[in-house]
Amino acid sequence: MKLLLDECTPRRIRREFVGHDVHTVEDAGFKGLENGDLLKAASGVYEVLITVDRNIPYQQRITNLPIAILVLVAKRNKYEHLKPLIPRALQALETIRPGQVVEADVIFSAPHSTETKRLLVLHAKPRIPTEHGFG
Repeated sequence: MKLLLDECTPRRIRREFVGHDVHTVEDAGFKGLENGDLLKAASGVYEVLITVDRNIPYQQRITNLPIAILVLVAKRNKYEHLKPLIPRALQALETIRPGQVVEADVIFSAPHSTETKRLLVLHAKPRIPTEHGFG
């Protein structure tokens, strides 16, 4: 699968996606593009954008784009904090589809407890035109 790492995602994490063709935004020549322009440029070239930016699904409408977004959610956006999410991220890549946003995160239920990993599929709700604008 052809993956694109967003600028805000540590470059080192790319080597954890074994078996996938992973490029950084800089490698792809997309450095400096805003999220909307980045998604348009990457669509059709890459299958999934991997990011740590949790706001993208709420700022961008991707349901009609031929790309998916995988959001890595950790306490900090450092390699050491994101690396434990890789098994879940790899699992998500097996089923992710264009137009879908999936969050992979680690939840701590209590201090000193074992962590629980989860995948959350966020379905972008299409905006439907009404006589008063979009609903």
